Amino acid sequence: MNEYRMTATLAALMGLALLPAGCSMNQATRALSPARVAGLVESAETAISRNDYSAAMKDYREAADAGDASAMSGLGWMYEHGLGTEKDCAAAMKWYRNAADAGFSEAMANIGWLYQHGGGVDRDGKEAMNWYRKAVDAGNLHAMTRIGRLYERGRDGVERDYPEAVTWFRKAAEGGDSGAIANLGWMYQNGFGVERDYVEAMKFYLKAVDDGNAFAMCNIGVLSQTGFGVKTDYAEARKWYEKAAEAGNSGAMGNLGSLYQNGLGVERSPAKAKQWYEKAAKTGRAPAPQAPVEQKQ
Repeated sequence: MNEYRMTATLAALMGLALLPAGCSMNQATRALSPARVAGLVESAETAISRNDYSAAMKDYREAADAGDASAMSGLGWMYEHGLGTEKDCAAAMKWYRNAADAGFSEAMANIGWLYQHGGGVDRDGKEAMNWYRKAVDAGNLHAMTRIGRLYERGRDGVERDYPEAVTWFRKAAEGGDSGAIANLGWMYQNGFGVERDYVEAMKFYLKAVDDGNAFAMCNIGVLSQTGFGVKTDYAEARKWYEKAAEAGNSGAMGNLGSLYQNGLGVERSPAKAKQWYEKAAKTGRAPAPQAPVEQKQ
């Protein structure tokens, strides 16, 4: 799921984040009360929670047609991921832009995401950076983490700059963004832009898992398996890999396969190793057998 899908039920209830007069839309806005709009957005969120994407699309569209920016962004998110409709990144971009024109920062961040990953547009790190900065200027916390990732990765027109990445991760972490906190752990684990410090890395990872961050869970497992900063403990590594795998982290699935392949803290089982490797591949990353270190995407 795109991490930037965020609604604004309260804003809708207060009559905020609605498309102002003069902004272009393909359809004329419908006159609905703020309470009705808020109810539609809340109904769409509830529908998503029960995987009823068709109902969510219907409610989002009605609220979006009434001018609600959060609903426009929600429609964009559903088109981007093909939920309740055919996947259509061009349509996603259209709705994100409508929401961004209304000042909705999450939509700005989502546009940046599409440019960063080439979703319906040419991959363009610089344009992604422009949109992430717009989102930050509009008060978006998660966009700070995305800026940090662009500087860390150093591709698609953005020059790698580890110290700058750390700066942005710290800004987002100060606001409580678990992704930024986990990324700071990664920077300390690898000595990117900071002096390598496994103990400090573990501190950040443990803080990030309080918010359910699966990447941090996986890397606590890595540190526990390799004995960097902590005593080698295969049982502890397996525990954290299982937590991360349950949360959908493909790297953790691959690392569980490595434990079973090599009999580390578990009874050696090529069959179970194969199962975990296959799960990892289906989830999004085909691991290299016997490679215990999580590779960031």
